[in-house]
Amino acid sequence: GDNPSEITGKLLKSVRRSGKHPAITMEFSDHTTYQVLVDGYDPQYPGVPKELEMDELFYELLELPNGKLPEPLAIIDCVFVTLTDKAFERKHIHINDCWEAKESRWDQNHLGLAFKLAEDTPRWRCVWATMSDYDPASGSAIFRSYDDVYLKKLQRSSR
Repeated sequence: GDNPSEITGKLLKSVRRSGKHPAITMEFSDHTTYQVLVDGYDPQYPGVPKELEMDELFYELLELPNGKLPEPLAIIDCVFVTLTDKAFERKHIHINDCWEAKESRWDQNHLGLAFKLAEDTPRWRCVWATMSDYDPASGSAIFRSYDDVYLKKLQRSSR
């Protein structure tokens, strides 16, 4: 991936989430485009469903009409951050003619991407990746883990 410092100082015009893949696209006023992607994700072999999650401040950007900011805002800082979250797995095991639920939990470190915009009150916004699987019968989560995100500049072909 690309170094987050590459987008520091750029004017952010829009932020969109992909409807099909765990990806967020950021467009800048200098006609460059970057994506936040999940490390190891392959659309042909998706495996455990992956999703990009974010804090409320980042989510607010995605809620703007067409993801367009009212006016471009400079990114004043952008870094990878190491986050630690609780991952878990729930299994039902058969012991002595009974089914018992067994759950394991562990701390998992993973990379998120955080940035600040040149707003009246600059605040950090952060995005990270989760992997979750659900019981088809109950709909409850049976597995939740985390993955790293990375930043990638999209190469646009000239027409």
